[in-house]
Amino acid sequence: MEIGIVGGGWYGCHIALVLSKLGHKVTIFEKNDDIFDGVSGKFGIRLHKGPHYPRSDSTRQYCRETFDKFCATYPELIIDHEYSVYALGELDADGNPPKVDTETFMQVCHESIECKEVNRDEFGYEQMHVAMSIDEPSVALGERLRSVFKEKLKDAGVTIKCGYRVENLIRNEDKTILISEDGIECEFDQIINSTGYQSLISPEIKEDFPIEMEVVYQPCLALSFKDLQPGNKPFSFIVMDGWFPCLMPYVNTDNYDNTYILTHGSYTIMASCPTPEEAHAILNSVSNEFIETKVKPPAVREMCRFWPEFADRFKYLGWEGAVLAKLVTKREFRSAVTFEYKGTINIIPGKINNIFDAEEEVIALLEKRNCISHKGITYVSKGVLDNSRGEISEKPALGEPNTGKLNTWRASSDYTIRSAPQSLFKEKSGSKEQKGLDSQSQTNPNLN
Repeated sequence: MEIGIVGGGWYGCHIALVLSKLGHKVTIFEKNDDIFDGVSGKFGIRLHKGPHYPRSDSTRQYCRETFDKFCATYPELIIDHEYSVYALGELDADGNPPKVDTETFMQVCHESIECKEVNRDEFGYEQMHVAMSIDEPSVALGERLRSVFKEKLKDAGVTIKCGYRVENLIRNEDKTILISEDGIECEFDQIINSTGYQSLISPEIKEDFPIEMEVVYQPCLALSFKDLQPGNKPFSFIVMDGWFPCLMPYVNTDNYDNTYILTHGSYTIMASCPTPEEAHAILNSVSNEFIETKVKPPAVREMCRFWPEFADRFKYLGWEGAVLAKLVTKREFRSAVTFEYKGTINIIPGKINNIFDAEEEVIALLEKRNCISHKGITYVSKGVLDNSRGEISEKPALGEPNTGKLNTWRASSDYTIRSAPQSLFKEKSGSKEQKGLDSQSQTNPNLN
């Protein structure tokens, strides 16, 4: 088959390699100037074993099932950590307890057999019930990632067209015509939409989908910091389960430069929009001043609340932004959903591990094997969508805190992002937290 893949991130590039090896002629169309120029190449990526999603059994299962396969397939992109800590915080930024209790949290962590509890005093951690260390690496980003994949794609005979924006898809009998913004037409037997579910989405899909599905588009920020006291290897640190901080290494070269990405459950997710256009408009409105005054102070303050050492050890560098599609579910389901509609295979991205689930389902759809059809939408029997119908269709209750409902951005100039209640901060670490906010208040431009 001649197959056109729209989108040159993790899902598009991985599936292009697989299909090319199966004998298909594959072309990738990427709207940006280079592959991996969106979320895949900018944000710290954790190779999940599952504890990040203690309320989603399905997400954890798919992460565990594909973890070893990812490590074996892309060993040159695996970044081993000195430690990867998951901590259960006492109260989140809104003063709420975590969404799971200590017993449940530890059970989920121990699904990884090497998991062990860490001494919180030795690490200098505060205001948490428990902290667990798991052998969980991250994945290379940026130029290192692009370089590896360009070589792999070239060797596989995959054609890459960057700076190519696809405006429309027209299905004509058994072929699909891909039309660029310049009106150039290309004909393919099959199209795979790996745009992060942000482009070329037929409006009929939501109406005809076999279960109730809600997708939102979130402008997300990542604050970049330099570790001034690095160890031999990078590390990761996340507090669970609610509006808590997360620190991930950003490795984009062979020689690690001790850069980290700080995100927060509420402060760095700007909005939950019904369309990608609205989300991008908000992201494009974010300024350095907004970051310096409304985002960085509470995000840093929150990190220091759980790990006071952060204040003196890390120096602020700048920020990145990207728009992510997210399924709104009660349990925070995050696996990839793959289905076909009118000759186009669409992928709603999940975690990076899920490229293998998407790969298997794309092949099954191409071969028309073990498929279920509903109002023109075709998906794989016993695949992610079929197996996870319950979690995907289960919605949060009215007023229930959920990452798919976050809206921290307001258009008005006097909008102030909410800060953690002062009562959450313990006096013994207060001076250090405030110092961190002052000393790290820099005005660097966006990271490249």
